[in-house]
Amino acid sequence: MHINTYAEMASSREVAILISKECPYSPKAIELLKDITKKNRDVIWRTVEATSVEGRQIIRRFGIDAVPAFIINGKLGYVGLPTKQELEVKIKDR
Repeated sequence: MHINTYAEMASSREVAILISKECPYSPKAIELLKDITKKNRDVIWRTVEATSVEGRQIIRRFGIDAVPAFIINGKLGYVGLPTKQELEVKIKDR
């Protein structure tokens, strides 16, 4: 399920993807998460543009130096483009 605001994130499995329009891997990361959430309806996700105010706050908080980055249940889960299996495991373990 794709959401637009942090206030809508009520599930125990919440994923925010930090992306950049210039990053060639960001669209792939979004598609990967869409694919995962087709099977896991309890995962709620949203995108955060790295250059936005919220994106810059996330970058500072977690010391992120690359996108895409996956914030899973409020913790840094993965930086870069994981495999589907790697991301599924991270989401389940968080």
